[in-house]
Amino acid sequence: PLDLKAEAKATAPAPAGKPGAAKGKVRSPMEIAMAMGAAPQAAEVVQQAKSAHMGADKTANLPPIPGRPQKSLAQRQATGETPELVELQLEDEERLEREFAKQKSTLGLDNQQTLITFFDLFDVWIQLYRLNKIMNALEEVVPVCRKRGDQFKIKAIQALSFTLWKQSKFSEAVKLFHEMEELVGKNAALCENIGHTYSSMGDYPKAEEYFKE
Repeated sequence: PLDLKAEAKATAPAPAGKPGAAKGKVRSPMEIAMAMGAAPQAAEVVQQAKSAHMGADKTANLPPIPGRPQKSLAQRQATGETPELVELQLEDEERLEREFAKQKSTLGLDNQQTLITFFDLFDVWIQLYRLNKIMNALEEVVPVCRKRGDQFKIKAIQALSFTLWKQSKFSEAVKLFHEMEELVGKNAALCENIGHTYSSMGDYPKAEEYFKE
């Protein structure tokens, strides 16, 4: 399994063309946003809304999404990871689920603040490995974000592709990575994601092509 504690470290790409090569790190949606220069605009959207509704928050950016598959809650507890961290994540999950449900009901799902809360919740769900919850929510969120056509569209596609990758649904994930390629153009982070995904699918020539981009 990939090491959660090392998720912030850069990982060399898996050698393309060699069966059995280890999977490399798939860049997170926020890393892709940074690479394509979209993060500053996204950060401004978030900061404005959070300042209006909740005051200064601990982050000015759209919530970062971890770059590696995460351990489940049971796995965290089994390996003795800090229980306080898990408790905080569970508290955040409960709070954000309440906020999201309330905002969805009162403001609507297409409201900016509702979507900001959802992606905060998405971040917590990813850390707790709530993939089923994520997929159920994204069935509603992705069409709304696509219709908006703004930074939330990009963020929703990133979130969906990343979740599919975590579920080892590589053929579905790579289609969305290519959609991102059409939307934002090629950049190092996105090409690395596509390369690792093709490598996971066993298409090593295609993986090598994207690692060279």
